[in-house]
Amino acid sequence: MISEINLTGAAMLGIDRVKLLERRFSKFVAPVDQDRWHRLFMNIMAHAESKPQAFVLEMVRGDGSAFYAHLDCQRREVADAPPTLRLALIDISRIKQAEAEVQGLHTP
Repeated sequence: MISEINLTGAAMLGIDRVKLLERRFSKFVAPVDQDRWHRLFMNIMAHAESKPQAFVLEMVRGDGSAFYAHLDCQRREVADAPPTLRLALIDISRIKQAEAEVQGLHTP
């Protein structure tokens, strides 16, 4: 569940910040990456000593458009509360598009 989000994150997901609170982050993960996200999330949350992790997922905005995001994730422990996952979300769609164009140039 999203408990906090900044204005940039809300703009990236294409939904008003207030409307994102208490919604599942997984709702914004593209179907192709849902299982992968679930496994990554469960793995991070299961290990109190987990190190920060980074990965790329395909995401879906509120309007249904897709984008690629680089996620930096770290489990956080807070006294007298369940652990949480803090993540930084970076839109890397332009990088992925450039990579695809370069690969297209090199395909025989």
